[in-house]
Amino acid sequence: WCAAHRLPESVCPKCNPAPLLPKQKNRPSSKSGTLIRFRSKSIEHAAGIQVVPAMKTKLGKKITCTARIDFNRNHFAEIRSPIPALIRRLLIDTGQLVKRGAPLFVLSSAHIGTLRSQMRVTKEALSIAKTVLARRLRLRKSKISTVRSVEQARLQVAQVNSKLASIRQSLRIGGISVLKSAGYFSLRSPIAGTVVTRSSVIGTQAGPGILLATLADTRTMWVILNLNEWDAPLVRIGQKVTVRVDGIVTRVFTGKITWLASHVDPTTRVIHARAEIKSYGLLRANQFGRATIQAGYEVIGVTVPLKAIQRTDGRSMIFVRLKAGLYESRFVQLGRSDGHSIQVKGRIKVGNSVVTTGAFLLRTE
Repeated sequence: WCAAHRLPESVCPKCNPAPLLPKQKNRPSSKSGTLIRFRSKSIEHAAGIQVVPAMKTKLGKKITCTARIDFNRNHFAEIRSPIPALIRRLLIDTGQLVKRGAPLFVLSSAHIGTLRSQMRVTKEALSIAKTVLARRLRLRKSKISTVRSVEQARLQVAQVNSKLASIRQSLRIGGISVLKSAGYFSLRSPIAGTVVTRSSVIGTQAGPGILLATLADTRTMWVILNLNEWDAPLVRIGQKVTVRVDGIVTRVFTGKITWLASHVDPTTRVIHARAEIKSYGLLRANQFGRATIQAGYEVIGVTVPLKAIQRTDGRSMIFVRLKAGLYESRFVQLGRSDGHSIQVKGRIKVGNSVVTTGAFLLRTE
């Protein structure tokens, strides 16, 4: 213990100073314009260096996100019976294409028989009311009946007409088409599309609370986009969207943003957006994929492949092939990217041979 300096002797810098170490030379940093030359063509060939020409292209601000395919809910229908009934015949099956207005189910209901009986009685009452009105109009011309009696007859005709219209409307609600057989009616399709599900069988009950089938027009589908909170301010309705779906690698689907959520999902912390795209009969609900949103105007610039960019000393660098076996490093400033290519600024011109495969090897050298 060093009492004078109040430190252990082993660490006291006065009593036991550490030996001076030789000064470390500063590590040379990579400089733009550094030349790299291969000793021979065989070594260059063995290194597998590949180059592509820098190009002048347009790139816009793009946002990539995950996506999920869903049915276009504006062209989707749930089939239910508006009145309690019993299923008698099935006219559709799952996966079947149907036209708008095509019959889907044949059902029977005592309610239909009651309505048809009420209609017959109401029609007879209407005929009688019209006859009474015509007779009172003739008597009025002869000044036998009063104006009040004529008005009462007209009111009676109007009331019976209203009741008859109500019964007819009851028979037409929910796509009902009354058949000739007593108490039988059919349910018709409100849209043209594909039968997605059919949960009913012959002999089961039907009613307003029982789902019989679902139909969807799959010519267009929805894409539900999952946006990060920091990307959402750049997204606008009407922006172009390209979608690549898992399992369909050869096709790119395009559409436009039609809806943007006004809240953040409290569970996933993402903001949902929706785009409408043409399906071409290839897409199915609940498929997953990736979407790219064109979120900004396009800018023209010199573009190189993204894999040509190397990072060194906190800066971005590319390598340009000057001639066989000779390469030069050049620092560049990065611009917009579409996920495959990126715009760069610096000592780079259109047509320069930029290294892609093998750029990492050149950087280490």
